[in-house]
Amino acid sequence: MNKPWFKAKSYGWGWYPASWEGWLVMVLYIAVVVSLLVVMGAASHSVGDTLITFALPFIGLTSLLISISYFTGEMPGWRWGGVQIRASNGLMSDAISSMEVNEKAPLIFEEIKKAQNILLHCHPSPDPDSVGSVLALKFALEQLGKKVTAISGDSSIPQAFMHFPGASTIEQKSFNEVTPTDYDLFIALDSGSIEMVSRKIKVEFPETLKVIVIDHHRTNPGYGSINIVDPSYPATAQILFDLFGAWGITLTPEIASNLFIGTYTDTGGFKFEGTKPETFRAAAELVRVVPDFPGLIARMENSTTPSELAFQGWALSAIETFLDEKLALSAVSFEMLKKHHITAEDVNGSMISTIMRRVGTWGIVGGMAEKEKGITKVSFRTNDANTYDVSKLAVALGGGGHKAAAGVNMNMSLEEAKALVVQKVKEVYNL
Repeated sequence: MNKPWFKAKSYGWGWYPASWEGWLVMVLYIAVVVSLLVVMGAASHSVGDTLITFALPFIGLTSLLISISYFTGEMPGWRWGGVQIRASNGLMSDAISSMEVNEKAPLIFEEIKKAQNILLHCHPSPDPDSVGSVLALKFALEQLGKKVTAISGDSSIPQAFMHFPGASTIEQKSFNEVTPTDYDLFIALDSGSIEMVSRKIKVEFPETLKVIVIDHHRTNPGYGSINIVDPSYPATAQILFDLFGAWGITLTPEIASNLFIGTYTDTGGFKFEGTKPETFRAAAELVRVVPDFPGLIARMENSTTPSELAFQGWALSAIETFLDEKLALSAVSFEMLKKHHITAEDVNGSMISTIMRRVGTWGIVGGMAEKEKGITKVSFRTNDANTYDVSKLAVALGGGGHKAAAGVNMNMSLEEAKALVVQKVKEVYNL
């Protein structure tokens, strides 16, 4: 059902009609209740007899109304001013799992209510969690009556993601191509540092622009006036799932699709560290709204281009191991990329480090590509995050990320970058 018959009340527990079907049910309920009261009152000898006779059918009719509201309306929950205090359905947890999200949800909601023009962006080389989170939040904010602009950021949106609902509405602009003073609220999603807003310029926010950061990267320093940085979540999309529940957002197919694909990919198909029972509960709620979620995944995963596949071959053939095979690096030069017409999108979509992680005996793996002359992108992965927390390595090199997955852009040639990575691995892990 795309549009609920009943919406959850903003104050207390319950519903109110939100469609003509809902109003029809409510009018019929009131008409039947009043008719029963009149008929029974005329046949009874006292007010007490009327109430006793009326009680049972009234309870039955009210139970029927509640059942119809439950199955045709939004999920109920105790709310106060639009903020859900406790969910009460079988799929969602009894409370938001994160204290930080629980505390800051109403603060962010107040800023959203005050704002009129809101700016969203995707981080450089966007992944599905970045794109999906931006689109889900855009739909949610528009549901609240806000004017929302979503920009692609430094990179274009990969073709593999263009089937995400609303992807065509993302404007192909970097942060340096918009005027920040045109907006009163900027929400940075899945961007672990201010450099992830844009690497093309030094990002500075005007005093008139309120900045909110919502992210799950543990290395995020918190550069907004309100920050939710919670690494206990495996994806930013899952943080938004909890926030939307708190704000009373209707879970439409468009919102659910984007939240699901963001969560699915950032958990590696629900395999990576950080995937919890709450992740599966959220996913179960989302696929109730998007039953064709296998098709959503298939269209994304089966979109590899011939040049991307070729790059994977060259990258995998270039693997070297170091430090008694505790470190494995794949390094592809700028000259190789240029010679074979490999684009940045081909490199970003190849997931070389994720493929390399399948070798369980390698402690740390890294996919390295000199995407521009003198600029080398490195993506780190590990199967043993307790021993090899790769976020520490990334931070030591000027980047950031998670314990099991992190990355960095290094302003140096491929060979210089490779030598520095090996050196830092020795230092960080005492090898």
